[in-house]
Amino acid sequence: MAYKPKAGDVVYTGHIHVALTTGEVIGKKIQVVEALGFGQMKGSRKQGIGFGSYEEKELTSRWRYADAAVAKRAVEVAQTWQRKYASKEGKVKDWVKAKPVKYSTTKAVGGYLRLAGIVLLDAWIRAFEYYAYRNKPEAPPSFFSQKTSGLIPTQEGVYCSMYAVAAYQAAIWEKQGGWKGILKKLLLDAKHTSPTELYLYMRLNSNWKRA
Repeated sequence: MAYKPKAGDVVYTGHIHVALTTGEVIGKKIQVVEALGFGQMKGSRKQGIGFGSYEEKELTSRWRYADAAVAKRAVEVAQTWQRKYASKEGKVKDWVKAKPVKYSTTKAVGGYLRLAGIVLLDAWIRAFEYYAYRNKPEAPPSFFSQKTSGLIPTQEGVYCSMYAVAAYQAAIWEKQGGWKGILKKLLLDAKHTSPTELYLYMRLNSNWKRA
């Protein structure tokens, strides 16, 4: 295997699905934490948050965060959020279902295009929620509620890129300076960030490199 995954790598499959690697490889399968479904992956019966695995040939893009400790912490947070839904053996019994999503480019990228106003504040409020729930064995309320914990009401559920951004924002808030760290490292509104928008952000941000 040419690619050597590390905990917290952001990987893409089919250009439209995002997952976080755990750093483990079982057989030829790279182990990941992910959110699936909600109309974004047609034909998939899995919906919600859980564990998955992919072969290297299935990965279309791989990204690595500059701070390995933060990346590892992001995966720990993502796994912690799943504990409520796991069996005694630690495996997820059922995927947690949520409502279909509607991406909003304006709301997703507004945080780093406009450094004032409701868009930025809403992104920070949600990032703080993820941080506050970082050690709780269940997903943050805004993942599944019909209205977010921020200022902009939606009827969206958690999806792949949102899950990855949320876990990273929780880790960055904890280890890299709170809201100031979010401003410098990952100023996106996770609730509205599509896989494409996350990809473009990582390409333009010096904290992310191809793995």
